[in-house]
Amino acid sequence: MQFLTEWVTSDRRRLVVLSPDVIATLTRYRQRFFWQMEAGGILLGRRRGSHIEVVQATEPTKHDRRSPFQFKRETCGHAQAAVHAWTQTGGTTDYVGEWHTHPQREPVPSSIDREEWHKLAVLRPERPIVALVVGTRALHVELVTVAGQVSLLSMA
Repeated sequence: MQFLTEWVTSDRRRLVVLSPDVIATLTRYRQRFFWQMEAGGILLGRRRGSHIEVVQATEPTKHDRRSPFQFKRETCGHAQAAVHAWTQTGGTTDYVGEWHTHPQREPVPSSIDREEWHKLAVLRPERPIVALVVGTRALHVELVTVAGQVSLLSMA
């Protein structure tokens, strides 16, 4: 199974591009079996006008809390990766969102997912964040704003 790299909003005004390295990380951690632990991390990338290029997805750390039906990301490890990317690229690569897995073919965000994404969007009021859920056969990709607006993305 291959995940697609380009996702657009219904009005085609916003594009999210996932790099091959990001796709490789998402594929590596997708839950192939119902009993596997959920995984997740942050998404790092570049904003180009209204478009977002996601160039890195951090991997779960030993500090994260994982179970077959829950992933709780801890700051340790992920924050350092964001600072490193920011520093190495002269401020052009930054935090653009979050990702985690679900043990569903077509993943559906939970109410907890949506609450957490809104909290994260509040921290970045000037730009939407990418919220990505990795299922066993498909991705769920959306943009979330501080106002609670959600734009579901579809394959380009």
